[in-house]
Amino acid sequence: MRTSVARTATRTSYRSVRRRLGGSAVQGLTLLELLVVVVLASLLGTLVIQGIGFFLGQYRTVIRIGRIAALTHRQEQWFVSTVRGLVPSLNENRRFKGEGKAFEGVTLSPLAARPGRPVKVRWSIDTQDGEDAVLTYEEAGEVEWTLSTLPHPDLSFQYADVSGRWRERWPFDVRSRQGIPSMVRVVADADRTVWMARPDLFPYPVMNFRDSS
Repeated sequence: MRTSVARTATRTSYRSVRRRLGGSAVQGLTLLELLVVVVLASLLGTLVIQGIGFFLGQYRTVIRIGRIAALTHRQEQWFVSTVRGLVPSLNENRRFKGEGKAFEGVTLSPLAARPGRPVKVRWSIDTQDGEDAVLTYEEAGEVEWTLSTLPHPDLSFQYADVSGRWRERWPFDVRSRQGIPSMVRVVADADRTVWMARPDLFPYPVMNFRDSS
């Protein structure tokens, strides 16, 4: 009887030990899986951080390009505004004169002075190192702004007569009575229009027009 009881106790102890060993094995697999999860989470975190960094870099690039585009558009509007305000002057010193790299004339839409007042302005193009063209605006011989740098080495001004024909200089004929061009444009490579504007006033001299400055 005692032998049977001993054998039963031994079997019970053996089963208990086996269960414990089995439990340890299960616990070991859980730790391994946890380690794998940690590694995968680290990899995913690294990828997410890299993705955020790439996104932020692209976002800054988009913002920078947007600011440049907005500035270029604003400066184009300044050019259009001054050209639209051009008025024909009978004063020889204030008549509109233009060539490939610069033009000057009287406008009612100056950028610094009070709008509506006739002010003599000058736009000019200067090429830096044969790569970029710099547009400069002068007002009343005093205010001078470097407004825009355009990635075109070969920029120039052209002027349209009353028939719409583009001229390289203005006045294109000493016998012409057309006081200001019908249109003024900035061109690249002599034929591709970059900016263009049309004066609001009729391009012939106005007999009762008087400069107030």
